[in-house]
Amino acid sequence: MFDYFSKTSNKQIKIISNFPLEWTNVNGLPLMIRHNTSRIFNTPGFIKQNILLNNNEVSISQDSIKKILVISSFKAGERISNDIKNELHRVIKECNDPSINSVVNEKVSKKGSYIPNFEMEVIFKDVTNKNELVDSLNSFKFALVIFDMHGGHDYDGHGFLELSGEILYPYELMGLANIPPIVVLSACDTSPADRNHFNAANAFLCAGAKTVLASTYPILSRDAAIYIGRLYKRLRYYLPERILFTKTSLRWSEFITGLNRRVYFDYFLMYIFRKYKINDKSILIELRNYIN
Repeated sequence: MFDYFSKTSNKQIKIISNFPLEWTNVNGLPLMIRHNTSRIFNTPGFIKQNILLNNNEVSISQDSIKKILVISSFKAGERISNDIKNELHRVIKECNDPSINSVVNEKVSKKGSYIPNFEMEVIFKDVTNKNELVDSLNSFKFALVIFDMHGGHDYDGHGFLELSGEILYPYELMGLANIPPIVVLSACDTSPADRNHFNAANAFLCAGAKTVLASTYPILSRDAAIYIGRLYKRLRYYLPERILFTKTSLRWSEFITGLNRRVYFDYFLMYIFRKYKINDKSILIELRNYIN
């Protein structure tokens, strides 16, 4: 089976497994980098059944992502509490800078592309408990929510999100909260490889999400913030240009795979530069532009 995968690229692959096969090494690359890959847990069966049987495509318009909700919850004074907020403020400021836009426009216009006039509003909500989180979700009518907080998974228990005032088990949100179709969990252990299937990712699928981006392993807050910043840029610049250029819709799994590839190869480039002590940043910038 993997011989076939290694001889092709960019196929649409849906994995049904509790094991994170998307990390499988296929001819030197993780399966999820070589192909557009997403995974459904084999258990609990009612989640798998619901996803596989109710498999009609869900269309999300560009207008439905004009607003993004970021729900944060940290105890006072936590060092990482503002990582995602600061990175998004930095990225938004950069995207709105006319001098930067003119340089980027000049570069991309040579390739027949352009910078779309598509702006997105990021709504930041700080919550301390489940009721405040539910209120934030129910007042939000757009398609994408990002959870910015600690996460975990009890041994032989359930996955949870750690709010500043209490522990939230996401299954508690079923029937209470309006869950957007796209959920991004910037928290540790939201789909861990060494725990049972009652994880946070599955809970959000139960509660109404159509796709959940979760963590198989613990994550670093700073790296997560950079990833979220890249996600914002890709939604703002790449998505509208791609749709206008191809005149077709784009699968979310393909969109995220493209983002993951750029992040993966960017970290690879930085590793090479550190290993061989290459100090010329202009080369790194040029290579990054080529990857993008």
